Amino acid sequence: MNASSQNIGKGGNRKTKILYLSLNPDLNGPLPKIDPLMISVLNNLGCQITKGTWGRHSESENVFQKLFGRIGDVVKAFVTLARTPYDILYVATTLDEKALSRDVPLLLAVYWFTVKKILIEHGSKTTPLSLPGNSMYKFMTRLVVRLTDAIFLLSTEEIRAWTDFEPRGHYYRVDNPFLPSSTRKTGSFANTIKKTDSYPTLLFAGRLLRLKGIFDLLDAMPLILKQIDCRLLIAGYGEEKEEIEHCIAKANLQQRVSLLGYLDSEHLADIYRSTSVFILPTYYGEGFPTVISEAMSFGLPIVTTAIRGTADHLKNEVNTLFVPPRDPQAIASAVVRLLRDPKLCEEMGCANLAKVQEFAPENVAPKYSEIFSELLETARANNQN
Repeated sequence: MNASSQNIGKGGNRKTKILYLSLNPDLNGPLPKIDPLMISVLNNLGCQITKGTWGRHSESENVFQKLFGRIGDVVKAFVTLARTPYDILYVATTLDEKALSRDVPLLLAVYWFTVKKILIEHGSKTTPLSLPGNSMYKFMTRLVVRLTDAIFLLSTEEIRAWTDFEPRGHYYRVDNPFLPSSTRKTGSFANTIKKTDSYPTLLFAGRLLRLKGIFDLLDAMPLILKQIDCRLLIAGYGEEKEEIEHCIAKANLQQRVSLLGYLDSEHLADIYRSTSVFILPTYYGEGFPTVISEAMSFGLPIVTTAIRGTADHLKNEVNTLFVPPRDPQAIASAVVRLLRDPKLCEEMGCANLAKVQEFAPENVAPKYSEIFSELLETARANNQN
């Protein structure tokens, strides 16, 4: 344990006790992958973790299951904090209407407990905060800010948006830990795109939402195919699957675009290994997409947008080719450029392999240690006064 990690233990050998609320680990998506690493980081910092469920309990909840599940989560958290003195309540969440409807009741229920309340936002829907109207959304967001001791955000852009909306908040930029599950694909990029028995493979991975840029990518495919033959794999699930299928059929792309559905880590790793270029033209308010870290860990060249965490961590023409949001022509140009420039792809892949090491648990831990120490020292000082 490094020196900064030891700061949490000031005042005695008792471990810092954290009630950690997050999604059911059996659910799909990036957060169940992040949680074990985050808990490992906290354990290494000398913390004692109690895990609780927060948010969806299953992939197919009806209205009653959602309602009573959320109420049950609040009650369980309240009872847990009432029975045992915890130092920190750490809640993995996001900023949108659904999250606010469960986060605010929790924070109000535990308001009188002395536990330090931290929310980590794995995405922020901040646009409504800067527009006229949206009074209830703004009111609920402001309540969250005032009822928490710290809000962890994953990008500088989010820090600015939250600060502009409510300057009195306590905001900290952090990084999610990431541990590569495998190494880059074997063979050079040149060998990948010159195979005579296959075409270069493009990959999109993520929830099937318009805000992820998936329809812009589909609009770009005919432009790409006019210049170079390739195929596109789409890994993920979401409510817009049927519209995506319709779009593929309408553009007559069935022979070049495949919907793979949700893939577990092992099967997705196989896809990364066979991929030539990773594409995520998102304009959704997420922090730093886990799929970007995954693509980097496999030494892939990337095409994405310069928003949120990607703008903080990636450099254009070093780690990625940045494209504007909602611009199929720019996507097509970037993809074609990469497919025709194996040297650039090799250099980009090597840069990404090096860059992704910055997210290793041991590298992100000191920031969390620093913030926890600051919050707990403040609490001790207040108790002495």
